[in-house]
Amino acid sequence: MLRNARCAALLFLGVLFPVLAADLTVSPQGDDGNPGTPDRPLRTLAAARNRLRPQLAAMDQDLVVDVLPGQYLLAEPLAFGPEDSARNGHRVVYRGPLGATAELLGGVPVTDWRLGDDGNWHAHSPVPRFQQLFLGGVRQTKARQPNQGYYEVETYGKPNTTTEFGYAAGDLPPGPYGPEAQVYIWAGYDWFTDTCPIRDIILAQRAIVLDRPTLVPIDRKRPHRRYFFQGFRSALDTEGEFFLDEATGEILLRTTRDPNREGVLVPVLPSVIELRGTDEAHPVQGLTFENLTVGVTAFPAWFDEIRGENGNSTWNEPFHTAGAIHFANTTGCAVRFCRIQNTGLSGVSLLGTCVGNELYGNEIRDAGYHAILVKGIPPRLDPRPEQLSQGNRIANNHLFRCGRLVGHGAGVFLHSAASNQVVHNLIHQMPRYGICAKGGTPNVPKGTPYEATIAVNPLRDNVFSDNDIHHVNLDSEDSGFISFHTTGTGNVVDHNLLHDGERELGGLAMGIYLDDGAGYFRVTRNWIWNIGGGSPGRCMPIYTKGIYNLIDSNVLVGEERTGAACTVAYMFGRRADHHTWTHNIVYLRGADSVVWRNQNWIEDRYVECDRNLFWNTTGPVRFGVERETLDLAGWQAFKGLGLDRHSVVADPGFADPATGDFRLREGSPAREIGFEPMDATTCGLLPDYPFPLTDEVP
Repeated sequence: MLRNARCAALLFLGVLFPVLAADLTVSPQGDDGNPGTPDRPLRTLAAARNRLRPQLAAMDQDLVVDVLPGQYLLAEPLAFGPEDSARNGHRVVYRGPLGATAELLGGVPVTDWRLGDDGNWHAHSPVPRFQQLFLGGVRQTKARQPNQGYYEVETYGKPNTTTEFGYAAGDLPPGPYGPEAQVYIWAGYDWFTDTCPIRDIILAQRAIVLDRPTLVPIDRKRPHRRYFFQGFRSALDTEGEFFLDEATGEILLRTTRDPNREGVLVPVLPSVIELRGTDEAHPVQGLTFENLTVGVTAFPAWFDEIRGENGNSTWNEPFHTAGAIHFANTTGCAVRFCRIQNTGLSGVSLLGTCVGNELYGNEIRDAGYHAILVKGIPPRLDPRPEQLSQGNRIANNHLFRCGRLVGHGAGVFLHSAASNQVVHNLIHQMPRYGICAKGGTPNVPKGTPYEATIAVNPLRDNVFSDNDIHHVNLDSEDSGFISFHTTGTGNVVDHNLLHDGERELGGLAMGIYLDDGAGYFRVTRNWIWNIGGGSPGRCMPIYTKGIYNLIDSNVLVGEERTGAACTVAYMFGRRADHHTWTHNIVYLRGADSVVWRNQNWIEDRYVECDRNLFWNTTGPVRFGVERETLDLAGWQAFKGLGLDRHSVVADPGFADPATGDFRLREGSPAREIGFEPMDATTCGLLPDYPFPLTDEVP
C-alpha cells in the first residue's frame, strides 16, 4: 500500500491519483447501471461498495475505488459493515484525487433564492428543521444577540436551578418568539456549554425558562454566567447570519453574496461515512479512505455534554459521539490525507472496540465539537480490557478552528482508550482543550486502595508526543493545552511544544493539566511558554494532582501573571504524592511568581525533587508551600527533606527566549544538572503532510 500520497501519482482523465490502478471508478456524472470503468463510471460510492462485495472473499491484492472530483450529496450515510471488510491481509481503498477535490457531503441544497425588500435573501427550506447553514462552503451564523461575545446572566431565580435565569433590560431580542429560539450558555462554570431551546419567556419578570436542563446549575460556583440568544428573527442584522422560521419553513439569509450562484447546503445527516462492526469479534476491517473531502453534518437542537434525546452517559463522558467519519468496532482501518470540515459534531469518531486504526495526514477544521473523538466502551458498561479503543495512531494531522458549536471542543479527545499514539499533530484555535483524555471511574469495591483503582482504569499507556499546540483554551477555564482526568497508568506526555494562549477570560489556565485522579504519568522534554490567559497567579505551565507523576527535563517558562511553574495539590480525597520532579529548567518572568507551589503539603509529596535549574528575570527565586514563601535555602531546609539540594539558580542560556527558542547555548549550566534537550524542529507536522499550512481558509 502506498504510504506517501505525494511521492508518486498517475494522470487519469486529467486528474492526479496516487499510483495503483483502480478496480472501479465513481463520478458525480456516472450511472449506477454502468460497469464502473473509467469511461463508464458509477455514480455513487454505495454502488461501488456493493459491486466489491462478491470479490472480497477471494482477495489476492488490494481493491481500489477511484472517486472522481465533484460533489456527492448523500441522502443517507455511506455505511460499511463486517461484510465489507478486506480479506487475506489486503485492503479496500476508496480514494479521491490528490488535493481532496472529491467532496462527500451530508447536506441538501437550498435553491430558488430571491432577494427581498428587507435586504435578506429568502428561500423555502427542503427540511423541517436544521441548525446550520453553509453558503459556498462557509458556515453562516444562526441569527444571534449579541453578535459577538456574551451577555451575563442578570438574576438566577431559584437556587441550583438548571432551567431558569434572568436577563438584563435590553438584552432580549424583540419578538415574536418561535420554537427555534435557543440559548447558548456556560452554566455554573466555564467548563461546558449547553445549547438549550427556550420553553418560555416571562417578559414581566425578565426571565428565560429553558426547555431542557443545563448540565450543572446555572448559578453554581461562578457568578456572571455567560450566554447569548440565537434563533431569533429580530437578531438577523449582520452579514453572514441566517434564520429558519420553523412554522412556515422560510429561510432568511443576510449576505451580500449571491446564494443562487455560490450554493447553499443545510446538513441533515449525523455522519457521512459510517463503519459499524457488530462487536469486538466482528469488526469492520481493512478499509482505507484517502484524498477525500468529507463534511456538512448535523447538530442537535439540544446539546448537553452527557445527555441527549436517546439517553445519557456520565460525568466527563461525551454522549454525542457522531463524527462525519464514524468508526465503531473497527480494526486496521484508515483515514489518510483527507479534508474533514464543516461538521456539526466531531470530525472523526472512533467508538467502541476500535483497534489499530490510523488517522494520518488529515486537515480537520471547523468541526462543531471535537476534531477527533476516541471513546472506548467505558468501564461502567463493560470492564473487560478488550472493550477499549486501543492501538490507534493519530498522527500528522492539522486540527484547527473546532469547537465552533460546543465551547469545550478539543483537537483530540480520548475516553476509555489505551495504547494509542497522538503524535506529530498541529493543533490550534480551540475554545478549550488541545488534547484531552479522561478515563471514567472503574467499577471497584468500596475501600479499594487508590493505587489499585488507577491500575484498572481504562485510560492507560497512551503516548502524546511531538505535537505543536498553540492558541487553545481560548474561551474556557480550568483546563490545559493537554489535560487529563481520572486516568490509569503508563501515559506519556513527551516532546511537545505548548505555547501562546492569550485570552481575556480569567480562571485557571495550564500548559499540562494532570487533574483529579491523573497518576503515573511521564511528563518529559516539553517546552511550555506564553500560556497567558487566566487570572493573575492562576496560569501556569504545569498543574499536577495524582500520584507517582514524573516531571523531567521540561522547559517551564512563566510569564508576568504566572503563579508558579508547577503547582501540586490534592482535592476531593484524591491523593497527590510520590512525585518525581527532576532535571527541569524553570524560567520565570514575573516578580511574584514562584518555582513550585505546594497548595496543601503532605510528607510523602516527593520521591525526588532535585537537580533542577531556576531563573527569574525580574525577581528572586522563591517557592510556595501553602501560605508560606521560601527562598532556595529555606526550601532546601524545609522539614529536613533535602528538596532541590543539588539544584542551581542560574541563567540557563537560552538561544532566544523572547521568540520561543529555548535551545541551549554552548556552556549552559543546564547541561550540568542532567537536563535532556529536545529537538523542537521535529515537533508538529511531518514532511508528507499534503495541504497548505494556513488557517486563513473560508
